[in-house]
Amino acid sequence: MYRMARLRGSAHLAAAAAFLHGRKHRIAVQQRYIDRSNIHSWNSIITELARSGDLIEALKAFSSLRKSDLKPNRSTFPCAIKSCSALADLSSGKQAHQQAIIFGYAFDLFVSSALIDMYSKCRKLYDARNMFDEIPHRNVVSWTSMINGYVQNDCAREALLLFKDHLA
Repeated sequence: MYRMARLRGSAHLAAAAAFLHGRKHRIAVQQRYIDRSNIHSWNSIITELARSGDLIEALKAFSSLRKSDLKPNRSTFPCAIKSCSALADLSSGKQAHQQAIIFGYAFDLFVSSALIDMYSKCRKLYDARNMFDEIPHRNVVSWTSMINGYVQNDCAREALLLFKDHLA
């Protein structure tokens, strides 16, 4: 535990060390050693929980962050939204989308691409396409997210048409 205490000042190192251990230890370390007054610590925790497959815990951490006085940043939303995608949790995904709108990140390319993916995986292609169409400056990630959404939902024709639009 002495080594963990020395990591308290480094959000990324503390989060990484926490996730080298088992799930039970990760949650204990998250509660005890991570600086909860630092958005980067929160982002590290949410990211590592999502990466390790603790998707519900990642969403709980996102919810706890939202109850704090900290303002999420553009790095906060993609992992929370990806957790919603993996769980096919449309309700939590819509809440994260609303929060992204409130904080001005809904049209960030990585946030919007995560939203497209989430709506697609929840079989809400209309919402995914609306999100895609509203992105002012698309990149390969946003195009790929929408094309994959069509493919995952057995809409090969739409995927091919969108791919052709992308090439044009």
